[in-house]
Amino acid sequence: MQVFDPLWVPVLTHYDDDAGLDTARTASHLRHLTPSVRQYLVAGTTGDGWEMSDAVLTDWLDVLRDPATVSPQHQVLIGAFAATTDAVIARARHLEACIAER
Repeated sequence: MQVFDPLWVPVLTHYDDDAGLDTARTASHLRHLTPSVRQYLVAGTTGDGWEMSDAVLTDWLDVLRDPATVSPQHQVLIGAFAATTDAVIARARHLEACIAER
């Protein structure tokens, strides 16, 4: 049985000049953290999850799926923030669909 680890490390989102995810810089940042971190919190406590587009979240999923960046032993929690309950549900469904199709 896995013991619950309450420590989730919030990860900064690195943006490019067009407000998209800077995937190279973000992946590099994660690779630097990976030896010392077991659990990541993406689009959570840093505050940008409220403003983040679905496209940026989808790009985040692509970065997180690369085993050279984050190993399968790591756990990831992704924030699904939005201004209304309906928008939160829509965002969560979007993330679930993206995860299921990959």
